[in-house]
Amino acid sequence: MIFYLGLLVMIFNEGFVILRHVSPYLSQKRDALMKRFGPSGWKKIHGTLDVIWMTLVGVGFLLDLDNWKRNLIIFGSIWGIVAIYYIPVIYKKIKNR
Repeated sequence: MIFYLGLLVMIFNEGFVILRHVSPYLSQKRDALMKRFGPSGWKKIHGTLDVIWMTLVGVGFLLDLDNWKRNLIIFGSIWGIVAIYYIPVIYKKIKNR
């Protein structure tokens, strides 16, 4: 359960940042948060959420070693999708230089 709670925090935290590339609405919401909290405040919030999800995922792995393969497949699949998503984004940046 701790592992999945960590995944949920990760998806909301990282998904919000990643999806700004495709969704003008989420991009505007991120900009509004940055304006409200300031760039350093936003970085503190995002960094704190990073530490929280990494800790929860790590502790969840350790407490559920019997299912480590399943958890690793789930975790790896999510980040694999992120990597596949970012290939066109990186390609566009390189192409536009």
